[in-house]
Parts: sequence; C-alpha cells; structure tokens
Amino acid sequence: MLMFLTMAAVGLIVARYQPRNPIGFLLLSADACFLLGLASGGLLPQLRGIVGQERRVTVCFDRGGWSPALFADITAAGFDLLTWRKGPSPDLPADAFTTVTCADDHGREHQYDLADTTITLTISEGPRKGQAVTLRQVTRLVPARAGGTRQIHAVTSRTDLPPGEVCWRLTSRWREENYFRYARTRFALDALDSYAAALDDPDRMVPNPARNRSRPGQAG
Repeated sequence: MLMFLTMAAVGLIVARYQPRNPIGFLLLSADACFLLGLASGGLLPQLRGIVGQERRVTVCFDRGGWSPALFADITAAGFDLLTWRKGPSPDLPADAFTTVTCADDHGREHQYDLADTTITLTISEGPRKGQAVTLRQVTRLVPARAGGTRQIHAVTSRTDLPPGEVCWRLTSRWREENYFRYARTRFALDALDSYAAALDDPDRMVPNPARNRSRPGQAG
C-alpha cells in the first residue's frame, strides 16, 4: 500500500493505492473551504502528475465538503468523487430498494438495502453559478433509532461501480481517518519538528491596532 500524506491545520489528505485494486481512491477529510482551495489551488493537478494520466482516482470525503461547485471542479480536473449527500432530500419509495451483497478487499461480505438513482444539482454561487452537475445517487435504507427506517444518500460520479461497492467504499474511509486521529495523538504526526524562526518582511504592511481603536465604533 502506497500513501501520499499531507497534514494541515484544516484538513487531512490520504492517497491509498492497493496493487490488488487498480481503481485508486484518494481519501480526504476536510471542510468545504479547504476542499475548494484544493481544487483551485493546483494540488489536484499535482496529484494527477503523481498518479499518472491513465489511473482513475476518486476523491472521497465527508458531508463537510458538500458543494456542487466543488464537485464540478473535481470532475473538471479529471478526478471522480464520492461523498454523502448533505441537507434534506426526499425519501425514495420502498419498492426502489434491492438487497445487494458486496465483498470488501479482505473478502468479507456486506449486505445492504440500496436504491440506485441520478440527481442534478444546481450551482448557486461562484464562477460556476447557474451551471448544473449530474451525479449518481446510491441510497441506503437503514434502521432508525426511534423505530422504522431512514435513508442515507451517497453521491458519486462513478457510474461503473456496483452500488454495494459505492456504499462500502464510502464507509471504509473511516479506517484511514481513525488511524491518523490515533497517530496524531500517539505519534505526534502533526507536531512541530523544529523551533527555527525566519525573519519577517520589514516592508510588509500591517494594520495598526492603536489606530483601529481610535476610530469610532472600532474595538481593540
């Protein structure tokens, strides 16, 4: 397994490749602002250069990264995406669900009640405002705590994967997240490795706190 790792205060990036699995999944845990910066800041093209032009890579992240504009940026950069749907959405009828079985990368079987549909999302802000992105939606039917059932929606640009694998791939990302959360605590992965200092730019313009406090309505 090959990992490409970048740590930052706002996010964690893990790229995982398994020789037995040529699909290639890039797993991310970050908020929407960090992910938008990821798409527009040049990191995704750099990752494409690392993994090669032919390998298909899927960016997998949690609901915190929900943004139709981000989805358009990711797919435009030549990547696929996989995430949970965020916000209220209409439930699907009971007859839309089918019980499927999926084997994970260790050969263990998982059973899900799934519905496979398509959704179209409109981009409401940013340079892509007014555009729309169409994605596959795989909905899982699960027991609700108060009784009955509830529906959990996953969205992806991967139309080639079986619905059971879409569901398992998204839930399996917790293995990587849990490891790095443990490693941050136990192995100090994101701790400072040096106390070296660099000189600041003496010509850099900075706000004057005293002047701000002297202005009416300005707090110190």
